Amino acid sequence: MRLRRMVRVSLVTVGIVGLAALGLPPGGAYGATISVAAGQSIQAAVNAANPGDTIRVAAGTFRESVEVTKAVSIIGAGQGSTILVPPASAPTSQTTACFDPSSPTEFDGFCIHGTVDPNTGNATAPIGPVRVSGFTVKSFNGIGVLFYGTTSPQVDHNTLVGNSDYGTAAFVSTDDVITANIARGNGEAGIYVGDSPGARAKVTGNSSTGNDDFGIFVRDASGPGTISGNEVRGNCGGILFLNTGANPSNWDASGNIASANDSVCTPDGGPAVGGIGIAVSGVNSVNIHDNIVRNNVASGPVTISGGVAVADGASQTTVTGNQIQKNNPDIYWDGSGTGNSFAGNSCKTSVPAGLC
Repeated sequence: MRLRRMVRVSLVTVGIVGLAALGLPPGGAYGATISVAAGQSIQAAVNAANPGDTIRVAAGTFRESVEVTKAVSIIGAGQGSTILVPPASAPTSQTTACFDPSSPTEFDGFCIHGTVDPNTGNATAPIGPVRVSGFTVKSFNGIGVLFYGTTSPQVDHNTLVGNSDYGTAAFVSTDDVITANIARGNGEAGIYVGDSPGARAKVTGNSSTGNDDFGIFVRDASGPGTISGNEVRGNCGGILFLNTGANPSNWDASGNIASANDSVCTPDGGPAVGGIGIAVSGVNSVNIHDNIVRNNVASGPVTISGGVAVADGASQTTVTGNQIQKNNPDIYWDGSGTGNSFAGNSCKTSVPAGLC
């Protein structure tokens, strides 16, 4: 069964809801280089590659869905130059980890995965490192760049636009690096890290705007992890840390700009939420500091909103040194959890009163 259908995220439990190019992953530094010219197949190059090889893809539009099951680097000629779009027909040669014949229109731009048990969907042997850089990936009826069961996945300097699920997503993965991407107009979240007890992700320097739900969504994933230097704008929520039962913890969110996240999240059985800058729902030990959070006001009726919102038993949350202005309210806390602190912020309104 197709991975996306097994790990699809629901918001039912939500109580609230560039940079210089990084170096090649260690394995890619010493392998062979395979070149893909316009009109050739990226998939064929991946099939021919050995672990540690680098695949360099020329400028052009490539109409294919690419499955990757080995540690390689796939480097395009740059955002707007090397463009990956859906093929005219379904990628029926892909394994069931990437393609479900019962949903023939649903597949990803890059589907990168370790060994997966076809009966349970569990990753039994991870692969990595794998890097995807320098592409525009757009209009897939799935995820732009999917990692599932990977170690040290890296997605950087890509434009991920108009994909029906996530722009990029890392499930059941460790040591994720997601940096300097543009994620725009995707169906759920622009950037997703989830179902990863040892994620230890670094999500830095990205722009995630105008997605149907969240700009950056961290669900059931633990650190120590860093969400820093990102711009999240025009979503229903800018950045969300969510616990749905895995008790994740240990994140640092700093230097982000969360502005004008005004829309209302897609209804999915939970309370209506929207107009959220940064939210922590049930996740422990999240340090929110030195961010600019402004003008997050829901465009329609919602149950919960706020520039910074803390709820559902989140504990040891620190909200310090942020500019939190012109939100409705600037800070929201439902009073649950222990050891939460709000100090040194530039803000005016809070629920309950007195947190500014």
